[in-house]
Amino acid sequence: SAGAQRAEHERREKSAYQAMLERQLPLLAKRLQVTLDKLQNPEAGAAQAMIPARDWWVEVTQRHSESGIELTAQGDLDAMLPANLFDAMLENCLDNARKKRNAEPGIAIRASLIAGTASSLAVEDTGTAIPSGALDNLFAAPVAQSRRGGLGIGLFQVAKQAERAGYRLTLAENRAGLVRFELGAGQTTA
Repeated sequence: SAGAQRAEHERREKSAYQAMLERQLPLLAKRLQVTLDKLQNPEAGAAQAMIPARDWWVEVTQRHSESGIELTAQGDLDAMLPANLFDAMLENCLDNARKKRNAEPGIAIRASLIAGTASSLAVEDTGTAIPSGALDNLFAAPVAQSRRGGLGIGLFQVAKQAERAGYRLTLAENRAGLVRFELGAGQTTA
């Protein structure tokens, strides 16, 4: 019956959601510890935790193994990268892309790491472009939430964190079928 199918579908969704939460708990605990450390010692909090790209990527693939997100890494995975910054960018952009996928079922989401002396990270989706009205202040100020969610204060915060660490967050592509955010070392813009 339709009621039994709906109940089974809801049970599967709850189970998938619970599994996703269990994968995310280590990251949440880590973020809380970083925040606590910053509050207890503000000078130390300003420094970025540098870890090997390989270790960071293993954590990423474990957290997102069943999320339907395509994950790729290449380059020198022994290179060090600022884990807190890369986590913030990845999780914010993936959260925004997942919200978009809820409104636009079937879009693909990809995250790619290129590790090396100047590691970079890209998160892209195959959905609709970001509306032009949201582009002017995308990284300069919090953007009003859209009906489908996302693009709020998170990108603004990540852009500021990137700037402090000598990185730059950009919207590298913005067209129907390809919206890509990139985080890479380089000159920041005012």
